[in-house]
Amino acid sequence: MLLVSLFFVFSIMFVVPSYALNLENKILVSDDENLLIAFSPNTVRHLLTETITTPNLEFGIIRLVDQDILLEGAFDDVSVKILGNSIVITSFDVPVIIYARNVGDNNYSINLYTIDDGFKKQTFTATLESETAVQTELKTSIPVIEEVVTEPLINVLTSHYSNVDEGDPFKFVVKTFDINKYDGSDWGNFYGKLDGVSIHAEILGLANQVLKTVDGVTENGVFEGVVMVPENLWPPGWYTLSINASYKGDTFHDDLKFFVESTFVPGGGKGDQS
Repeated sequence: MLLVSLFFVFSIMFVVPSYALNLENKILVSDDENLLIAFSPNTVRHLLTETITTPNLEFGIIRLVDQDILLEGAFDDVSVKILGNSIVITSFDVPVIIYARNVGDNNYSINLYTIDDGFKKQTFTATLESETAVQTELKTSIPVIEEVVTEPLINVLTSHYSNVDEGDPFKFVVKTFDINKYDGSDWGNFYGKLDGVSIHAEILGLANQVLKTVDGVTENGVFEGVVMVPENLWPPGWYTLSINASYKGDTFHDDLKFFVESTFVPGGGKGDQS
């Protein structure tokens, strides 16, 4: 049986091919989708008296009863021959022979032979399609996932001390509105105020380290935060008030700067705070 298979291989190799069938950028796919073979662009050689066109295999995926076969044209030793309107593919690195006989209208009856573990024959029915047609079919079979666009729910205004002395309280205020009722920036407006908005605030130091955190929710549309600035612990300089607001999945973030001033006076005591 092995001699018969080898004879079959070599007989295919020495058949003079006919190039009536163009496999360039075509895909041979079986009805059960267990066999898929894609062909890449042809290799064309122009000689003095003739032009020789050689079909090429790009890749092949074949699921058999007892094994899966992967053929890669760029790495495996694979020969593709065209015999009239039929196709013969011979792989030497992965021992397999595929004979696809054209039965009309781009339909093929395929005999696949494996010789690595005895001589086995398996059959498929397949269609030769253009790569574009297969891609279109795959695209239409993929469910469309609609992007969910979340509309903003909150309008947030903030106010805070821009300067604060050591030992004094630093204050900030957050106002929240239903954005569908009020989306402006007038601090004096209270129409459309929104309760129950979660507020998380952080005081960041000179090296952006977290020094203090403040959490709460808005009541009557307002949240007021107070942080005592310790004496002799926060060096003079620019600090950051990082504010995060969230309400039913809608979020708001803002970083605000403020300056901590030293009240140290040589000789002791605090300086003039007037």
